[in-house]
Amino acid sequence: MKYSTACLLLVTLSACGGSSTEQSQPSDSVNENSNPTTPDESPQSTDTTTNPNEETNQPEVTPPNEENETEESPPTDEETDVTQVPVPDSPPFDGTIFLDPDIITASDPSAFQNISSLGTAERLMFDRREGWITTTPYLFLATYDDGLSIEFQVNPEFSRENAETEARRYAELIGQLPTLLRKDVDTSWIHRGVNLWGGGNRNILIHTGQAALYLQDGIAEETLIHEASHTSLDADYAAAPGWLEAQQNDPTFISTYARDNPTREDIAESFLPYVALRYRRDRISDDLAATFEATMPNRFHFFDSIVRDMYPLE
Repeated sequence: MKYSTACLLLVTLSACGGSSTEQSQPSDSVNENSNPTTPDESPQSTDTTTNPNEETNQPEVTPPNEENETEESPPTDEETDVTQVPVPDSPPFDGTIFLDPDIITASDPSAFQNISSLGTAERLMFDRREGWITTTPYLFLATYDDGLSIEFQVNPEFSRENAETEARRYAELIGQLPTLLRKDVDTSWIHRGVNLWGGGNRNILIHTGQAALYLQDGIAEETLIHEASHTSLDADYAAAPGWLEAQQNDPTFISTYARDNPTREDIAESFLPYVALRYRRDRISDDLAATFEATMPNRFHFFDSIVRDMYPLE
């Protein structure tokens, strides 16, 4: 990616970070502090030596908002030119956010429109360094030109000026995600710390120390696709019959991280390759595209059946 560099809760949190029900920790995607091709078995607690994704409660999230549904369909298999590779019998990758830093780049459009201060107010937030905390963050409302909005809640450990800078930075980055992945993102928590990002709870969790590593590796946007897939897709589709059938019929999982966490991570690990092949085919190699197709053709067909509202990627 053209930056210098840039997953995960599964339970609904109320829209502006107020009271919550059955909150659980955000799920982590993979550990970007280790080998950038190997996913971390991230911890359930703030101890980063264990897997943070061991929670088993499924989120109770309302069905996806279909108000912005369009009749446009993603490109079909016939419209993607991929070479042939042997059908894999084991996951070809460890984690997918590392595969290509140019799936989304700094020069790609963002739906971000404006951001304004809402002052400060008490909010319940998750901080990987401490767990659930009640604090009084700086609040900013970001609006997007597809009608969506997100309340950014910035830890008061930042100065007022720096808090606005951080909120604007991530509001613009999140604006590069398609409407489909932003539709259930009501809030975003921003803290200091080299701690994994997270998705779920109608939220995206950001730690700015980790952001520096993601930006350095060029995968901030790719990581956000993973995290927002948790927030906006998992609750509706991770246990859907069509998705479970696709899992059963495909030869294997796209990554060992998805294989080891099939309910929590398979959609998030698979959706980024889907975006790459269907919407950014010219940015990935023929071999990578062929591996995607050979590994999960049925998952791709499932995504084709539910994907809509991919602005501003379209």
